[in-house]
Amino acid sequence: MMARLAALASGGGSLTYEEARGAAGEILAGTAPADQTARLLSAMASRGETADELAGMLDSMMGSCIRLDAPGAADLCGTGGDKLGTFNISTAASFIAAAAGTRVAKHGNRGSSGAGSADVLEKLGCDLGQGPEEAARLYDIHGICFAFAPAYHPAVANAAPARRMAGGRTIFNLLGPLANPARPASQLVGVSAGADMGAMARLLEGRGTSCIIARSACGADELVTASACEVLWKGRILALRPGDVGLHESDLSEIRAGGPDGALGALVGAVSGGGPRGAVETAAFNAGAALAAAGAEPDIAAGVAAALDTVKGGRAYRLLERFVRDAGDPAVLEGIGDG
Repeated sequence: MMARLAALASGGGSLTYEEARGAAGEILAGTAPADQTARLLSAMASRGETADELAGMLDSMMGSCIRLDAPGAADLCGTGGDKLGTFNISTAASFIAAAAGTRVAKHGNRGSSGAGSADVLEKLGCDLGQGPEEAARLYDIHGICFAFAPAYHPAVANAAPARRMAGGRTIFNLLGPLANPARPASQLVGVSAGADMGAMARLLEGRGTSCIIARSACGADELVTASACEVLWKGRILALRPGDVGLHESDLSEIRAGGPDGALGALVGAVSGGGPRGAVETAAFNAGAALAAAGAEPDIAAGVAAALDTVKGGRAYRLLERFVRDAGDPAVLEGIGDG
C-alpha cells in the first residue's frame, strides 16, 4: 500500500481519510518500508497536507496513544522548527494561564536547540517518564501537568527512520500539537506557516475543540511581541500587533533562550516577571490567547490583561514553585532565584 500511496502523492494526488489512516497505521506499527514512507511524507509536505490526511493520520495516532485523564484541559503547543532559538514560550505561558484559573495539560517534546518544554522541565528535576496516573494527580492538585509526547505516543518512534530520510518538516510536525493524549477542550496552536492555519483549525473545531491558531510574521510558531502576528479564531483571521492588546514592541533578542543553559532561566524570568519585558509580555501574549480560546476571557486583549495581572501578582511564579516542589527539584529553582 505504501508504494502506491507514495506514487499517488508524488504525482500531486491527495490521500483519502481512509488511506491516510491506513498509511499511518502501517507507519506506527513499524511495517511500512522507510524509503516509501519518506517519499510519501516528503510529497505531502511539498504540496501541503490536506484536512483528510491530517484527520486520518491523527485518528490513527490517537488510537494507539496512552490516554491522560485531564477533563476540561487547555493546551498551548506549537509545531516547532522555527529555528529562532527562543526560550520555551508555551511552557511559560502554560504556567501563567493555569495560575489565572484555566487548567492546562501541556503536551510537548524535546527541542532541537535544547529549549523544548521537556528539556526545561527535565532541568527542573521533573520525571518525563511519569505515567498518566501521576500526571492526572498533578493536574488535579495544581491545575497543570505535562505529557511528554514520546511517553504517550510510543508507536511514533517507528516513524523516526522515515522522518530522518525525508528531512525537514513532515506531517508529524503538524500532528504533534493536535495529538494531546488528554484530548483538551481548548487549544492555542502555534504554526510557522500560514498555509497550515486553516486545516488545523477546521480539524480541531470539527472535533469540538475551541481553538486559536497563531503565527508571527518573523516565522515564530507562537505569538511574539517582536513581530506582527495573526490568529485564526472562530473562522476569522485577525492581524495583531503588540499594541493592539496592550503590549510593547520588543526585539527578538529579548526572547532568545541563549542556548540550553539559558532556556530555564529565561522561562523562570518570564513566569516571575523578573525577565526582560519582551519575554514577560510574549509569555503573557500567549497565555492571554489561551485564556480567550478557553472562554475564560472574552477576547485576547482581556486575556493578556489577566495574564499580566497574574504575573505581576506573583501567582504564576508561586504555581511554578508549588509544582516543582511536588514534581521536581526545588533546589534548582531556588538556585535560579539566588542567581
